[in-house]
Order: sequence, then structure tokens, then C-alpha cells
Amino acid sequence: MKLNIKNTFIEELPADPVLDNNRRQVKEACFSYVTPKKQRNQSFYTFLMKC
Repeated sequence: MKLNIKNTFIEELPADPVLDNNRRQVKEACFSYVTPKKQRNQSFYTFLMKC
């Protein structure tokens, strides 16, 4: 099965030009790219998400 996905969110909205992965206020952009980090106790977070 082939999915026809259009990334209009990323293609049409302005992204944050700063690629640093830290907490800060994003100005003049609708979103910023992040690099997810693996959690130490992932099963705990999975449990919380199911509740």
C-alpha cells in the first residue's frame, strides 16, 4: 500500500532558521525542528501516556 502524504505543513509554513536543540522562544516561525532524546525510563512514560 502506498500512502500519498503531502507535507504542506513543513512546505508552506515558515520554519525556525536556528537549528540549535535547546529551550527558547521561537520568533517569526511557526515551528522549529528538534532532535528527540531517548528517555532513561521509557516504560514509565509509556505508562503515563496510556492513562
